Amino acid sequence: MNQDTNRNTNRETKLKMSPRKYRAILMPCMALFLVLAVVVTYVTNYFTPSLDAFLGKGSRTVSTPRGTSGWDRDFYSFNSSSR
Repeated sequence: MNQDTNRNTNRETKLKMSPRKYRAILMPCMALFLVLAVVVTYVTNYFTPSLDAFLGKGSRTVSTPRGTSGWDRDFYSFNSSSR
């Protein structure tokens, strides 16, 4: 019986973090990750030719699934002629 009472008091005395403190910790972390994501995207786009040379660009592969031969696949009209 005494063990059950100790368990209940441990649960009641558990401290909870206030929403203000949680935001104070979480928001700088999220801002840091956002800045890091933007910087990495910018740097990889800037160095695309070098990254393609060292890592390999790869080739585009188009595969048509079975059973889709009658579907209308012309979603975009694209005119590539220059004036």
